[in-house]
Amino acid sequence: MPDTPIEVHIIADSTGDTAARVARAAAAQYVGYDVRIIRHPRQSSAEGLHDAFARMHPERARTVVFSTVVDEGLRHLVAQLCTERSLPHADLLEPAVGAAGGHRAGPGAGGPTRRGGRGLLQAGAGDGVLHRQRRRQPVQPPA
Repeated sequence: MPDTPIEVHIIADSTGDTAARVARAAAAQYVGYDVRIIRHPRQSSAEGLHDAFARMHPERARTVVFSTVVDEGLRHLVAQLCTERSLPHADLLEPAVGAAGGHRAGPGAGGPTRRGGRGLLQAGAGDGVLHRQRRRQPVQPPA
């Protein structure tokens, strides 16, 4: 087993459950390594992000950052702090949010919001109504 542990720090504006699941899946690929998952949940300010990064100690462990932050400004700050500290970073929401919206969404663009506002699955003509696709009923095999 390698001596240096791997710490996956999860930066999230909610509970961090999504990133924790991805971190566990990634950790399963590193059999024999001491992988630690550390959550920094409910991050909603630049000050909170700076505090979270102050608690990371890359000199003691290989440090990786997974983030699930909706606010575009905070998401960019996470990326900037990782770059400044030479920490590997995976923004787990950016690809999904971009794909769901067909563009880089953000406040005022009808994109994702944490509280209030219009959500991801919106009608295109600005009607503000959330439309969801109906689930199909499972097909029964012929008797």
